[in-house]
Amino acid sequence: MNYIREIVALDEKKEEVKITWPIASKSVAHSHGDSYGIIEVLEGKVYENRFDKASGKFLGSLTHSQGEIFHETPDIIHIMGNKSDTVAITYHVYTPPLKMMHHPEYC
Repeated sequence: MNYIREIVALDEKKEEVKITWPIASKSVAHSHGDSYGIIEVLEGKVYENRFDKASGKFLGSLTHSQGEIFHETPDIIHIMGNKSDTVAITYHVYTPPLKMMHHPEYC
């Protein structure tokens, strides 16, 4: 099942996005190009599998719960999703705004 991505604000310096993660939803492996991101879990819990962008090496799996704030850097590829039994909602701020999401084939 796919997640629901809603752009809340967008200007030349930043992009703000609210993502709703239905039960059993997940993203594909992706990076955010040259953008840095800050993510807050507003509701529920999400997981994240991280990979090194240069080598594709698996770096680990993290779980982020309601109230937690975490970050993304340009050198990371990740998969995010919701393995819990309730809907999760996250709020993302990217700078610079996302130009495109890159989907590597090796993850």
